[in-house]
Amino acid sequence: MSYYAFIASDAQFDDVENPYITYLSINEALEIGLLVPDIVMNSNTVDRDNPNVLLYIDDEVHFGEITINKGDWGLLHNDNPITLEYISTLEWDYTTERAMQLITYIKKHLQKSKIVEVWCLWLGDVKESTFNKHIPISDLSPIDFEKMFVNNHVDEYVIKITV
Repeated sequence: MSYYAFIASDAQFDDVENPYITYLSINEALEIGLLVPDIVMNSNTVDRDNPNVLLYIDDEVHFGEITINKGDWGLLHNDNPITLEYISTLEWDYTTERAMQLITYIKKHLQKSKIVEVWCLWLGDVKESTFNKHIPISDLSPIDFEKMFVNNHVDEYVIKITV
């Protein structure tokens, strides 16, 4: 199993795409000189012109940039105490710079919303420990996200952020 990170709110979130990721067809990848794995090259079921077959990123360090897209309620347990209507998946690798970008994103979202919850939830059956923190946006810092995403030792970690 693994952790599922997402944000929840009473208002729809704006999507954020990783600007360094490009999706390519096999033929596009070959045209720009990329090495395509044999398993893909030899597949009879993959359309070589389909533009969404390969994910390309220029440098692995960019792979962890913030991505926020509509979330999947199906991944959550039925007994979860989420009462907010909108969720979006949060995918990223923590850095202080990215945490500052996430704080800026949340501040902007709070202009149209009363609350944002940031969740890091273990998807396994074990429910041994929970950490909840309520904080105004003015007090939110990268350290809050570092504790949540780098040094997280609990099954459910939630930061509830308000204006």
